[in-house]
This record gives sequence, structure tokens and C-alpha cells, in this order.
Amino acid sequence: MAVRLVKIVSLLLFFIMALLIFLPKKNLYYYAERELKNYKAVIDNEQVSSRAFGLDIENANLYIEHIRVAKIMDLHITTYLIYNVIEAKQIRLSGVARSFLPTQVDQLKISYRLWDPLEIVFEANAPFGKVRGSIFLKQKRVKLVLKPSKVMKNEYKDLLRKMRREKSGEYSYEQSL
Repeated sequence: MAVRLVKIVSLLLFFIMALLIFLPKKNLYYYAERELKNYKAVIDNEQVSSRAFGLDIENANLYIEHIRVAKIMDLHITTYLIYNVIEAKQIRLSGVARSFLPTQVDQLKISYRLWDPLEIVFEANAPFGKVRGSIFLKQKRVKLVLKPSKVMKNEYKDLLRKMRREKSGEYSYEQSL
């Protein structure tokens, strides 16, 4: 009985791994890109390459309503079915936002876990400091905690005033979506 159970579990794991490896990831990406157009968001000029458990995208420009919002140098999407990660490196926001938002993000990591399906977790490192937070899907709420750098404290005081300062020196922000 135990041997048969081990065989069934092994076969199931093999099937799931084969499904993830042979999944047409590029086609799924282009489908997602088409769906984003419904929200007036377009990803352009990117180079897409497939990996065993993910997808690599380089030099992507993000446009919202025909306005270039960001340039993303490296984007890695990794899926393990129960744990999915999007890692972006060298993000440059449009200069339009420069007066009220920091425009450079060195690294952004977004993760989604099947065992906590109503929360998306993110963290970012940038010259303005470190950010970590969550998007709570059921409550339609976003919460973030910022550990600001000196650059952030000096150049973006107005933005920090909109956040709540914690005793630890970090700033928190919560908003309904």
C-alpha cells in the first residue's frame, strides 16, 4: 500500500513538473499582454525568452494611456505553481513623476503564495530606501512600510508627510484600492 502511494505521488509530481517545464510560457505572456491592453496598458520593445520554470523579459517599456510610465531593464517571472515570483531590476519611472516620486528602483520582488491566496507581497530596494508591503485582495487594501534613505528624507519630504512615522523610524502607509 505504501509503495503504491509513493508511486502515485511520484507520478503526480513528475506530471506537474513536466507541465510547468513544457507550458508555452511565451504564449501565456503574449496573452497577458493582450489582456493588459483592455486596461490601456502596453508593454513594448521587450525581448522575451523562456526558461524551464519561468520567463525572462529585457528592455521593456511600460505605457499607460499612450504615456511612457517606466522602463524595466530586467524582468524575471518564475512560477512553481504554489509559489510565484516576479523580480524586476533597474526600473526607471518617467521623468513626469520626478517632482513628487522617486524615479529609480534598483530591485522589485513581488510574490504570490498559494497557501495565502488573498495576499500579494512585495519588497523593493532603491536609492530612496527599502520598501516592503502587501496587497490584500479581499479587503482591496495596500499596506507598505518604508525605511527611507537620506535622499528620501531630503528630497521627498512632502511624500513622507503623507505617511505615518513609526517609533522605529520607518514610515507606513495604508490605502484602499
